[in-house]
Amino acid sequence: MHIPRPIASLALILALTVALTAPALAQAHTILDQIWLPLLTQLRTTDVTPETDSMAFAVNNQNQVAGTLFDPTDVLHAFIWTPGQGFQDIGPAGSRSEAQGINDQGHVVGYMRPSTGPTRAFLWTPEEGIQDLGTPGGPGSSAKSINNHGQVVGNSWMTGRDEAFIWDAETGMRALGTLGGPTSAAYDINNNGQVVGYSETESGKKHGFIWSAATGMQDLGTPEDQETIPFSINDSGHVVGWAFEPTGRRYSFLWTPETGLVDLLTRGCDLNTAAAINNRGQIAGEWEKDEEHWVAAFCHANGPVVLLGSLGTGNSGAHAINDHGNIAGFSNLEPGTLIRSTLWGS
Repeated sequence: MHIPRPIASLALILALTVALTAPALAQAHTILDQIWLPLLTQLRTTDVTPETDSMAFAVNNQNQVAGTLFDPTDVLHAFIWTPGQGFQDIGPAGSRSEAQGINDQGHVVGYMRPSTGPTRAFLWTPEEGIQDLGTPGGPGSSAKSINNHGQVVGNSWMTGRDEAFIWDAETGMRALGTLGGPTSAAYDINNNGQVVGYSETESGKKHGFIWSAATGMQDLGTPEDQETIPFSINDSGHVVGWAFEPTGRRYSFLWTPETGLVDLLTRGCDLNTAAAINNRGQIAGEWEKDEEHWVAAFCHANGPVVLLGSLGTGNSGAHAINDHGNIAGFSNLEPGTLIRSTLWGS
């Protein structure tokens, strides 16, 4: 089964694909490709680095991309890619790292894990390099998103549980609490300081939440027999993510303060995975042909799905969308070949 950006790492997605052979790795290159819409009219390779897999997890409104690549020794490294400049490895030497979020200033967040020691959330800026954000009390942390005010969210590992956090330069890191259960995790923050993620309830179910400094953590209104995991929120407070029914059916949802939780399929948007929403209401994610084949896609909240396709005959997935409608994710030329960071744009 394919898992989207907020849950999956590049290493996990690679583990779910056909393993690469040594000769294949010897001939391959990491490429950030741009597929210009409409699909398959043009295909441009914009940058090449030494042989490795890579995956894009975030894109800002300057079309800078943040993600993760394997170095020649198969260690994960966070990167930032800038149009006209290409890849920059921003991971600290001797550590495994992944970049998960980027804001319009080009500030990147993610996690770093040294060969010895705990995993820590990081903030990277062009001016100051990488900064350990610490924890609110537990041994480890991981950052998922950063807004244009420099507020960072993610989750920290406390003793026997995980808890969502928010960080800023003035107050440092603080836990956001839960909806009554032991665990919570934050996946995104908008420019109004609203945070989305999920929390376990007293009954043990996962319920999506929205948090702000004024209101604290509030349940999105998950039906009692379902579970929800929100992944993205825009500046209007509109949220997208997954919902799970007791029958095992999974569907993508849109939540707004006016409508509450809505199955996107009822709006004509047949995305199997809704991973991100921009300020124009465009939603990026994936459409699954079957459990082994999926395609990056997007839709408007009231419109049909547009399939973005892949670089060849392989799979693809969308993880982020900026306000220009440009979409970042991954693709490969055919199943079992290198996973490549991909940027779809108009």
